[in-house]
Amino acid sequence: MSRGSIGILAVVGLGLLQGCDDFPRDSKRTLEEVRGGGRPLRVGWTQAEPWVRAQPGPGGPEGLEVELVRRWAALVGARVEWVPGSEAQLVQALQRHALDLAVGGFSDSAPWGSRIGQTQPYLKAELAIGAAPGAAVPESWDGVEVRHDRRRPDLAGAIRAIGAVPVPVEPGQLAPLGAAYVQEMEALGLRATGKRLMTERRVIATAPAENALVLALDRFLLPREGEIGTRLAEEARR
Repeated sequence: MSRGSIGILAVVGLGLLQGCDDFPRDSKRTLEEVRGGGRPLRVGWTQAEPWVRAQPGPGGPEGLEVELVRRWAALVGARVEWVPGSEAQLVQALQRHALDLAVGGFSDSAPWGSRIGQTQPYLKAELAIGAAPGAAVPESWDGVEVRHDRRRPDLAGAIRAIGAVPVPVEPGQLAPLGAAYVQEMEALGLRATGKRLMTERRVIATAPAENALVLALDRFLLPREGEIGTRLAEEARR
């Protein structure tokens, strides 16, 4: 390659680096508009323990994902407007850009994923069966009663898939055998049995083509996976 060619490439490369603050871009300039409180960051939510829970009063919901969004919004100086709805309603609102983000324990395998945007998975949440100290672990799970937090009805399907019988119980009352995320086991007084039910890769949903917004969220979320796992354990003690 000639010196002239190298010089041209260097100039082009420098130009790209100088312009990288402009990329990626949002289709609706969302990050630009919400940064510094220019307009509210519209965040839809639907109840899904332990990620999102309804909270009486005007303060909005609570839960692990709610906390993450609030922290990120404070970091970029955005005002959050919380909008409740069902999962289907939130997805439709995101498609229309009536919402900017949505939280509700969504995973990257959701069937609506191609219709809207999402962050990179911020946590690998492994659902497993734990046993209380001294409890026997069966060789076969067919017909075995496995408890789960009644606030998490979605766990019942994963329990049935191995032939076990799901039993909804009050929070924290999972002994002698209960389904929970691996990160929660110790906090719930359970030991791992080695029986995994499924792995969920958690994401935050976004309006489509909001590339700058997603990148900014990813930069906040991805370095915090260990911290988020610790918070998941703390939520189990509530």
